[in-house]
Amino acid sequence: MEPGAASPLRRSVDDGATTAVASAPAWDGEEENEERGSSSPEGSDLAYSTLGMQSLEMAVGYNGSTLGDNVVWHPGTGMYAYSSKNLVVVEDLASRSQMVLWRHVASVSCLALSTDARVLASASSATELDVGCAPIYLWSCDSGRCQASLEFHQGGVAALAFAPGNQVLCSLPRDAVDSTVVIWDLHTATIRALGKTASLMTHIAWRSPHEFATSGESTCLLWSLPVAGGQLSCMPLNVGADSPEEAEPTPKLVALTYGFATNELYVCDSDGSIWCHDCTMARPSRLCGCLPVGAGDITRIASRGNVLVLGTSDGALYRFHAGAGGTYYLHGATRVDGCVNALALSASGDEGVVGTSASTVWYADTVQETVVPLTAGFTHAVQSVSPGEGTSMLAIATRSGVSTWDANGWYRLLKFEVGPDSPAECTCAAMQPGGSACVGGFTDGSLHFFSTERGAVEGVSNVHSASVVAAVYSPEGGEVLSASIAGELAVTNATSHTAVPFLPELSDGDRLDALAVAARPHGSSMAAAAFSRKLEVFGTPWADSPGTAGAHVMTYRCPEAVRGSHPESAVASTSSGGAACCAFVASVAGGTSIVAYSAPVMAPGSIVLLDFRQRRAVHRLSVDIGPLYSISASRDGRRLAVSGGGGTVAVADRDDDYRFTALGRMPTLRDGSGVASLLFDATSSALIAASGTNLQVFRMRE
Repeated sequence: MEPGAASPLRRSVDDGATTAVASAPAWDGEEENEERGSSSPEGSDLAYSTLGMQSLEMAVGYNGSTLGDNVVWHPGTGMYAYSSKNLVVVEDLASRSQMVLWRHVASVSCLALSTDARVLASASSATELDVGCAPIYLWSCDSGRCQASLEFHQGGVAALAFAPGNQVLCSLPRDAVDSTVVIWDLHTATIRALGKTASLMTHIAWRSPHEFATSGESTCLLWSLPVAGGQLSCMPLNVGADSPEEAEPTPKLVALTYGFATNELYVCDSDGSIWCHDCTMARPSRLCGCLPVGAGDITRIASRGNVLVLGTSDGALYRFHAGAGGTYYLHGATRVDGCVNALALSASGDEGVVGTSASTVWYADTVQETVVPLTAGFTHAVQSVSPGEGTSMLAIATRSGVSTWDANGWYRLLKFEVGPDSPAECTCAAMQPGGSACVGGFTDGSLHFFSTERGAVEGVSNVHSASVVAAVYSPEGGEVLSASIAGELAVTNATSHTAVPFLPELSDGDRLDALAVAARPHGSSMAAAAFSRKLEVFGTPWADSPGTAGAHVMTYRCPEAVRGSHPESAVASTSSGGAACCAFVASVAGGTSIVAYSAPVMAPGSIVLLDFRQRRAVHRLSVDIGPLYSISASRDGRRLAVSGGGGTVAVADRDDDYRFTALGRMPTLRDGSGVASLLFDATSSALIAASGTNLQVFRMRE
């Protein structure tokens, strides 16, 4: 694969290494307050003007479930872009460097790239309250600056397309109540022409700077732009019958494209037929030589010269060559991992970049019939992110299973799923030291062991009677300490997968929400179990100091629970990690014996630091971000990070007496979702935040 020349989007940090960088306009908090109207909570002395983070270094994830074309590619520069929740991520194929564009609040539904690759357009999938509509933003591909905001559509945008010459942009609504086709003048960023349709249009294809076609449901319309603006004119194209006498119902039209430098318009329907309309003829005709028997539904089509490439719902890319008499011959098929939701081809049709419903972006060589993954994401919300000692690998849990990733470049390595018919969902994961195996905990109380070397399931152990909330490997990787929401603890042999109960006396009917293992201060190895009303600290099963294995160290009972002031609704919650009204615990490493604990019976945003050597609380912290969603401590023990609702993250520094002087709402998480998991990297210089189906990596300020 020759991805193309180096992109002008390539950037690097101060040390000269090619890495991802945050996009312009640079967010420093103050600008965000002015543009979006956010402000510091009333009475809070915490500054929203700094987040304590130098930059958004990397966005991980691709919106594979969107209905619009949300992947674009320019072979000449090697640049491709895709949507990642409410972000737009621009990458260079050669260097894999990133530029992240953020301004949307709602998820991005579709993208379009100008033919000269200088302007990128992105559109929202829903109305954004602070804008009053579903905005379309125009970005400079060189600087990453937002050049204009185009505001008209209500309820979301379904499709975008630049006209040849890049003078105008066409947009289609996602809401049937709107049903307005809009032509935007890109010089003035204003509406040039409007057109109304009787039904919803979902696809656009330009023939010339003044002619284009749209399709949706059972209707295909041919449009002409007025010279001076105003009302668009259109005429319907009868698609779906070989002759006017045929009276069969017209299938749904699912894709269309103009032939590359030709007068032919290709329209695909839900029955798998491909119709070709020669602009010199009155009506389209059905193409000969369509999909093989048993092929999935057509979802995307692209034409380049005498080559047609079709994407299908079962993950196939079919390459056709034009022959004599209007016949197209199948020349090959390439497979990807899900329904083809986006397709961008090179001028020859030999190469393409493909987005799938499995949240993967692929480079595809349609001649050699090979594919290479470019970007991977998550089809379900991330539950937890767990590092492995002595390796750059991470184990990431989503509802469907466990995936392993290399944090050096953020490549997905393996994906272990339980299957769509399984009633159990994955709640947590852990990576074995060294990275040769991982384990996932599930809602049915089982632990699933996976070999990352063989890419296979090693075994299943039915350990608990209730949903697993945490699993932790021993330093040597031979044992797994796990905890369930019912307060059960168990030790499982990582090879034989046999399990035995551990410290059953700790459970008194209280809900257990989290588990953390301390970093061996002074030769001991301690674990802390966070219950909804108390924290229990005890020696791990593998503690190496005499008499400490399984030894009870201390119990901390929340004063609020003792006084009976806890909210019953919070205590009754059965949510596991990554939700408000749960208890959280983190080991504050760096040679200390401190753990940070928060519980739903405490005041919202309250955290207590406990020294288990002294067996007492040594510090009480408070952060004004409401109920907490997650908590993490850096490995050097210097920083503590917590998250609240709406993507709000606070960072405290030990050198500043753990005072939360840095607080802000992450620009990537402004859609109201919470941060389910926070994790500092091995160097303690970056913070990984998981929200929904996406991860963001932030570089910390020194």
